[in-house]
Amino acid sequence: ALFAAAFGKCPQLIPIIGIYDEFMAIILEPLRYAAYWGSRIIINSMGTPPPEGSLHQTLVAPGAFMDMPLVMYDPAFPIEVNWITMANLKLMRQYPLKARIVYLRNLRQEILPQARMYELLRQQPTFAGLSGPEIDKIIQPLVLQGGYKIIDYSDKPERDVRLLLATGKVLDQVVLASETLAKEEIYASVIHITSPTVLRDEHDAVTQRRSNGLRTQPRYSYLEGLVTKAERKVPAVAVTDAGRS
Repeated sequence: ALFAAAFGKCPQLIPIIGIYDEFMAIILEPLRYAAYWGSRIIINSMGTPPPEGSLHQTLVAPGAFMDMPLVMYDPAFPIEVNWITMANLKLMRQYPLKARIVYLRNLRQEILPQARMYELLRQQPTFAGLSGPEIDKIIQPLVLQGGYKIIDYSDKPERDVRLLLATGKVLDQVVLASETLAKEEIYASVIHITSPTVLRDEHDAVTQRRSNGLRTQPRYSYLEGLVTKAERKVPAVAVTDAGRS
């Protein structure tokens, strides 16, 4: 039954597969066949103790998976893992005949404390004074859309502003860089990219419709709204461990 579900022959079942990260490269070719046959799978890549687990995860899996017909998520906080898993299970149950392969990078030793997310967000006027559940209500849909600003300095003078973009596994390092720069009055906003593939695919679809002269909604992609017009003029650095081997 599990084999049948994995290859799209048993839509009532949704396999959730845990694979150690050093073996992710081995399943690339089988996954191409699985996508061809309309599979519905959620893959959790599980970390092994560093440095070996970190090495394999960085050099092999993420970059290769970006070119696969799947949805890749790179959460940084525990609640993001829950939101992403539950949302995709709900979507698969709602559309039982629609193929969907989800790749969730879930390295437990690199997931940040949940309190850290609330601490950083409450520094923004939008979230100041809000409870955890109130923040969750705002942030959850943004996580599923592909990312959100965890540090926002868009109210600072343009000459002093920079932009940093980071995926989940390096987010803590990028936040630390932003905090260090702020002491020198260089204000680097940080966008946490929870899903590079969701951001890319939605942006490509919107811009393609726009280039074809179609006046459909949304007129602008979520990514275009996430990065303001002013921020498109400032120096920006994208930081990720999702390199290609």
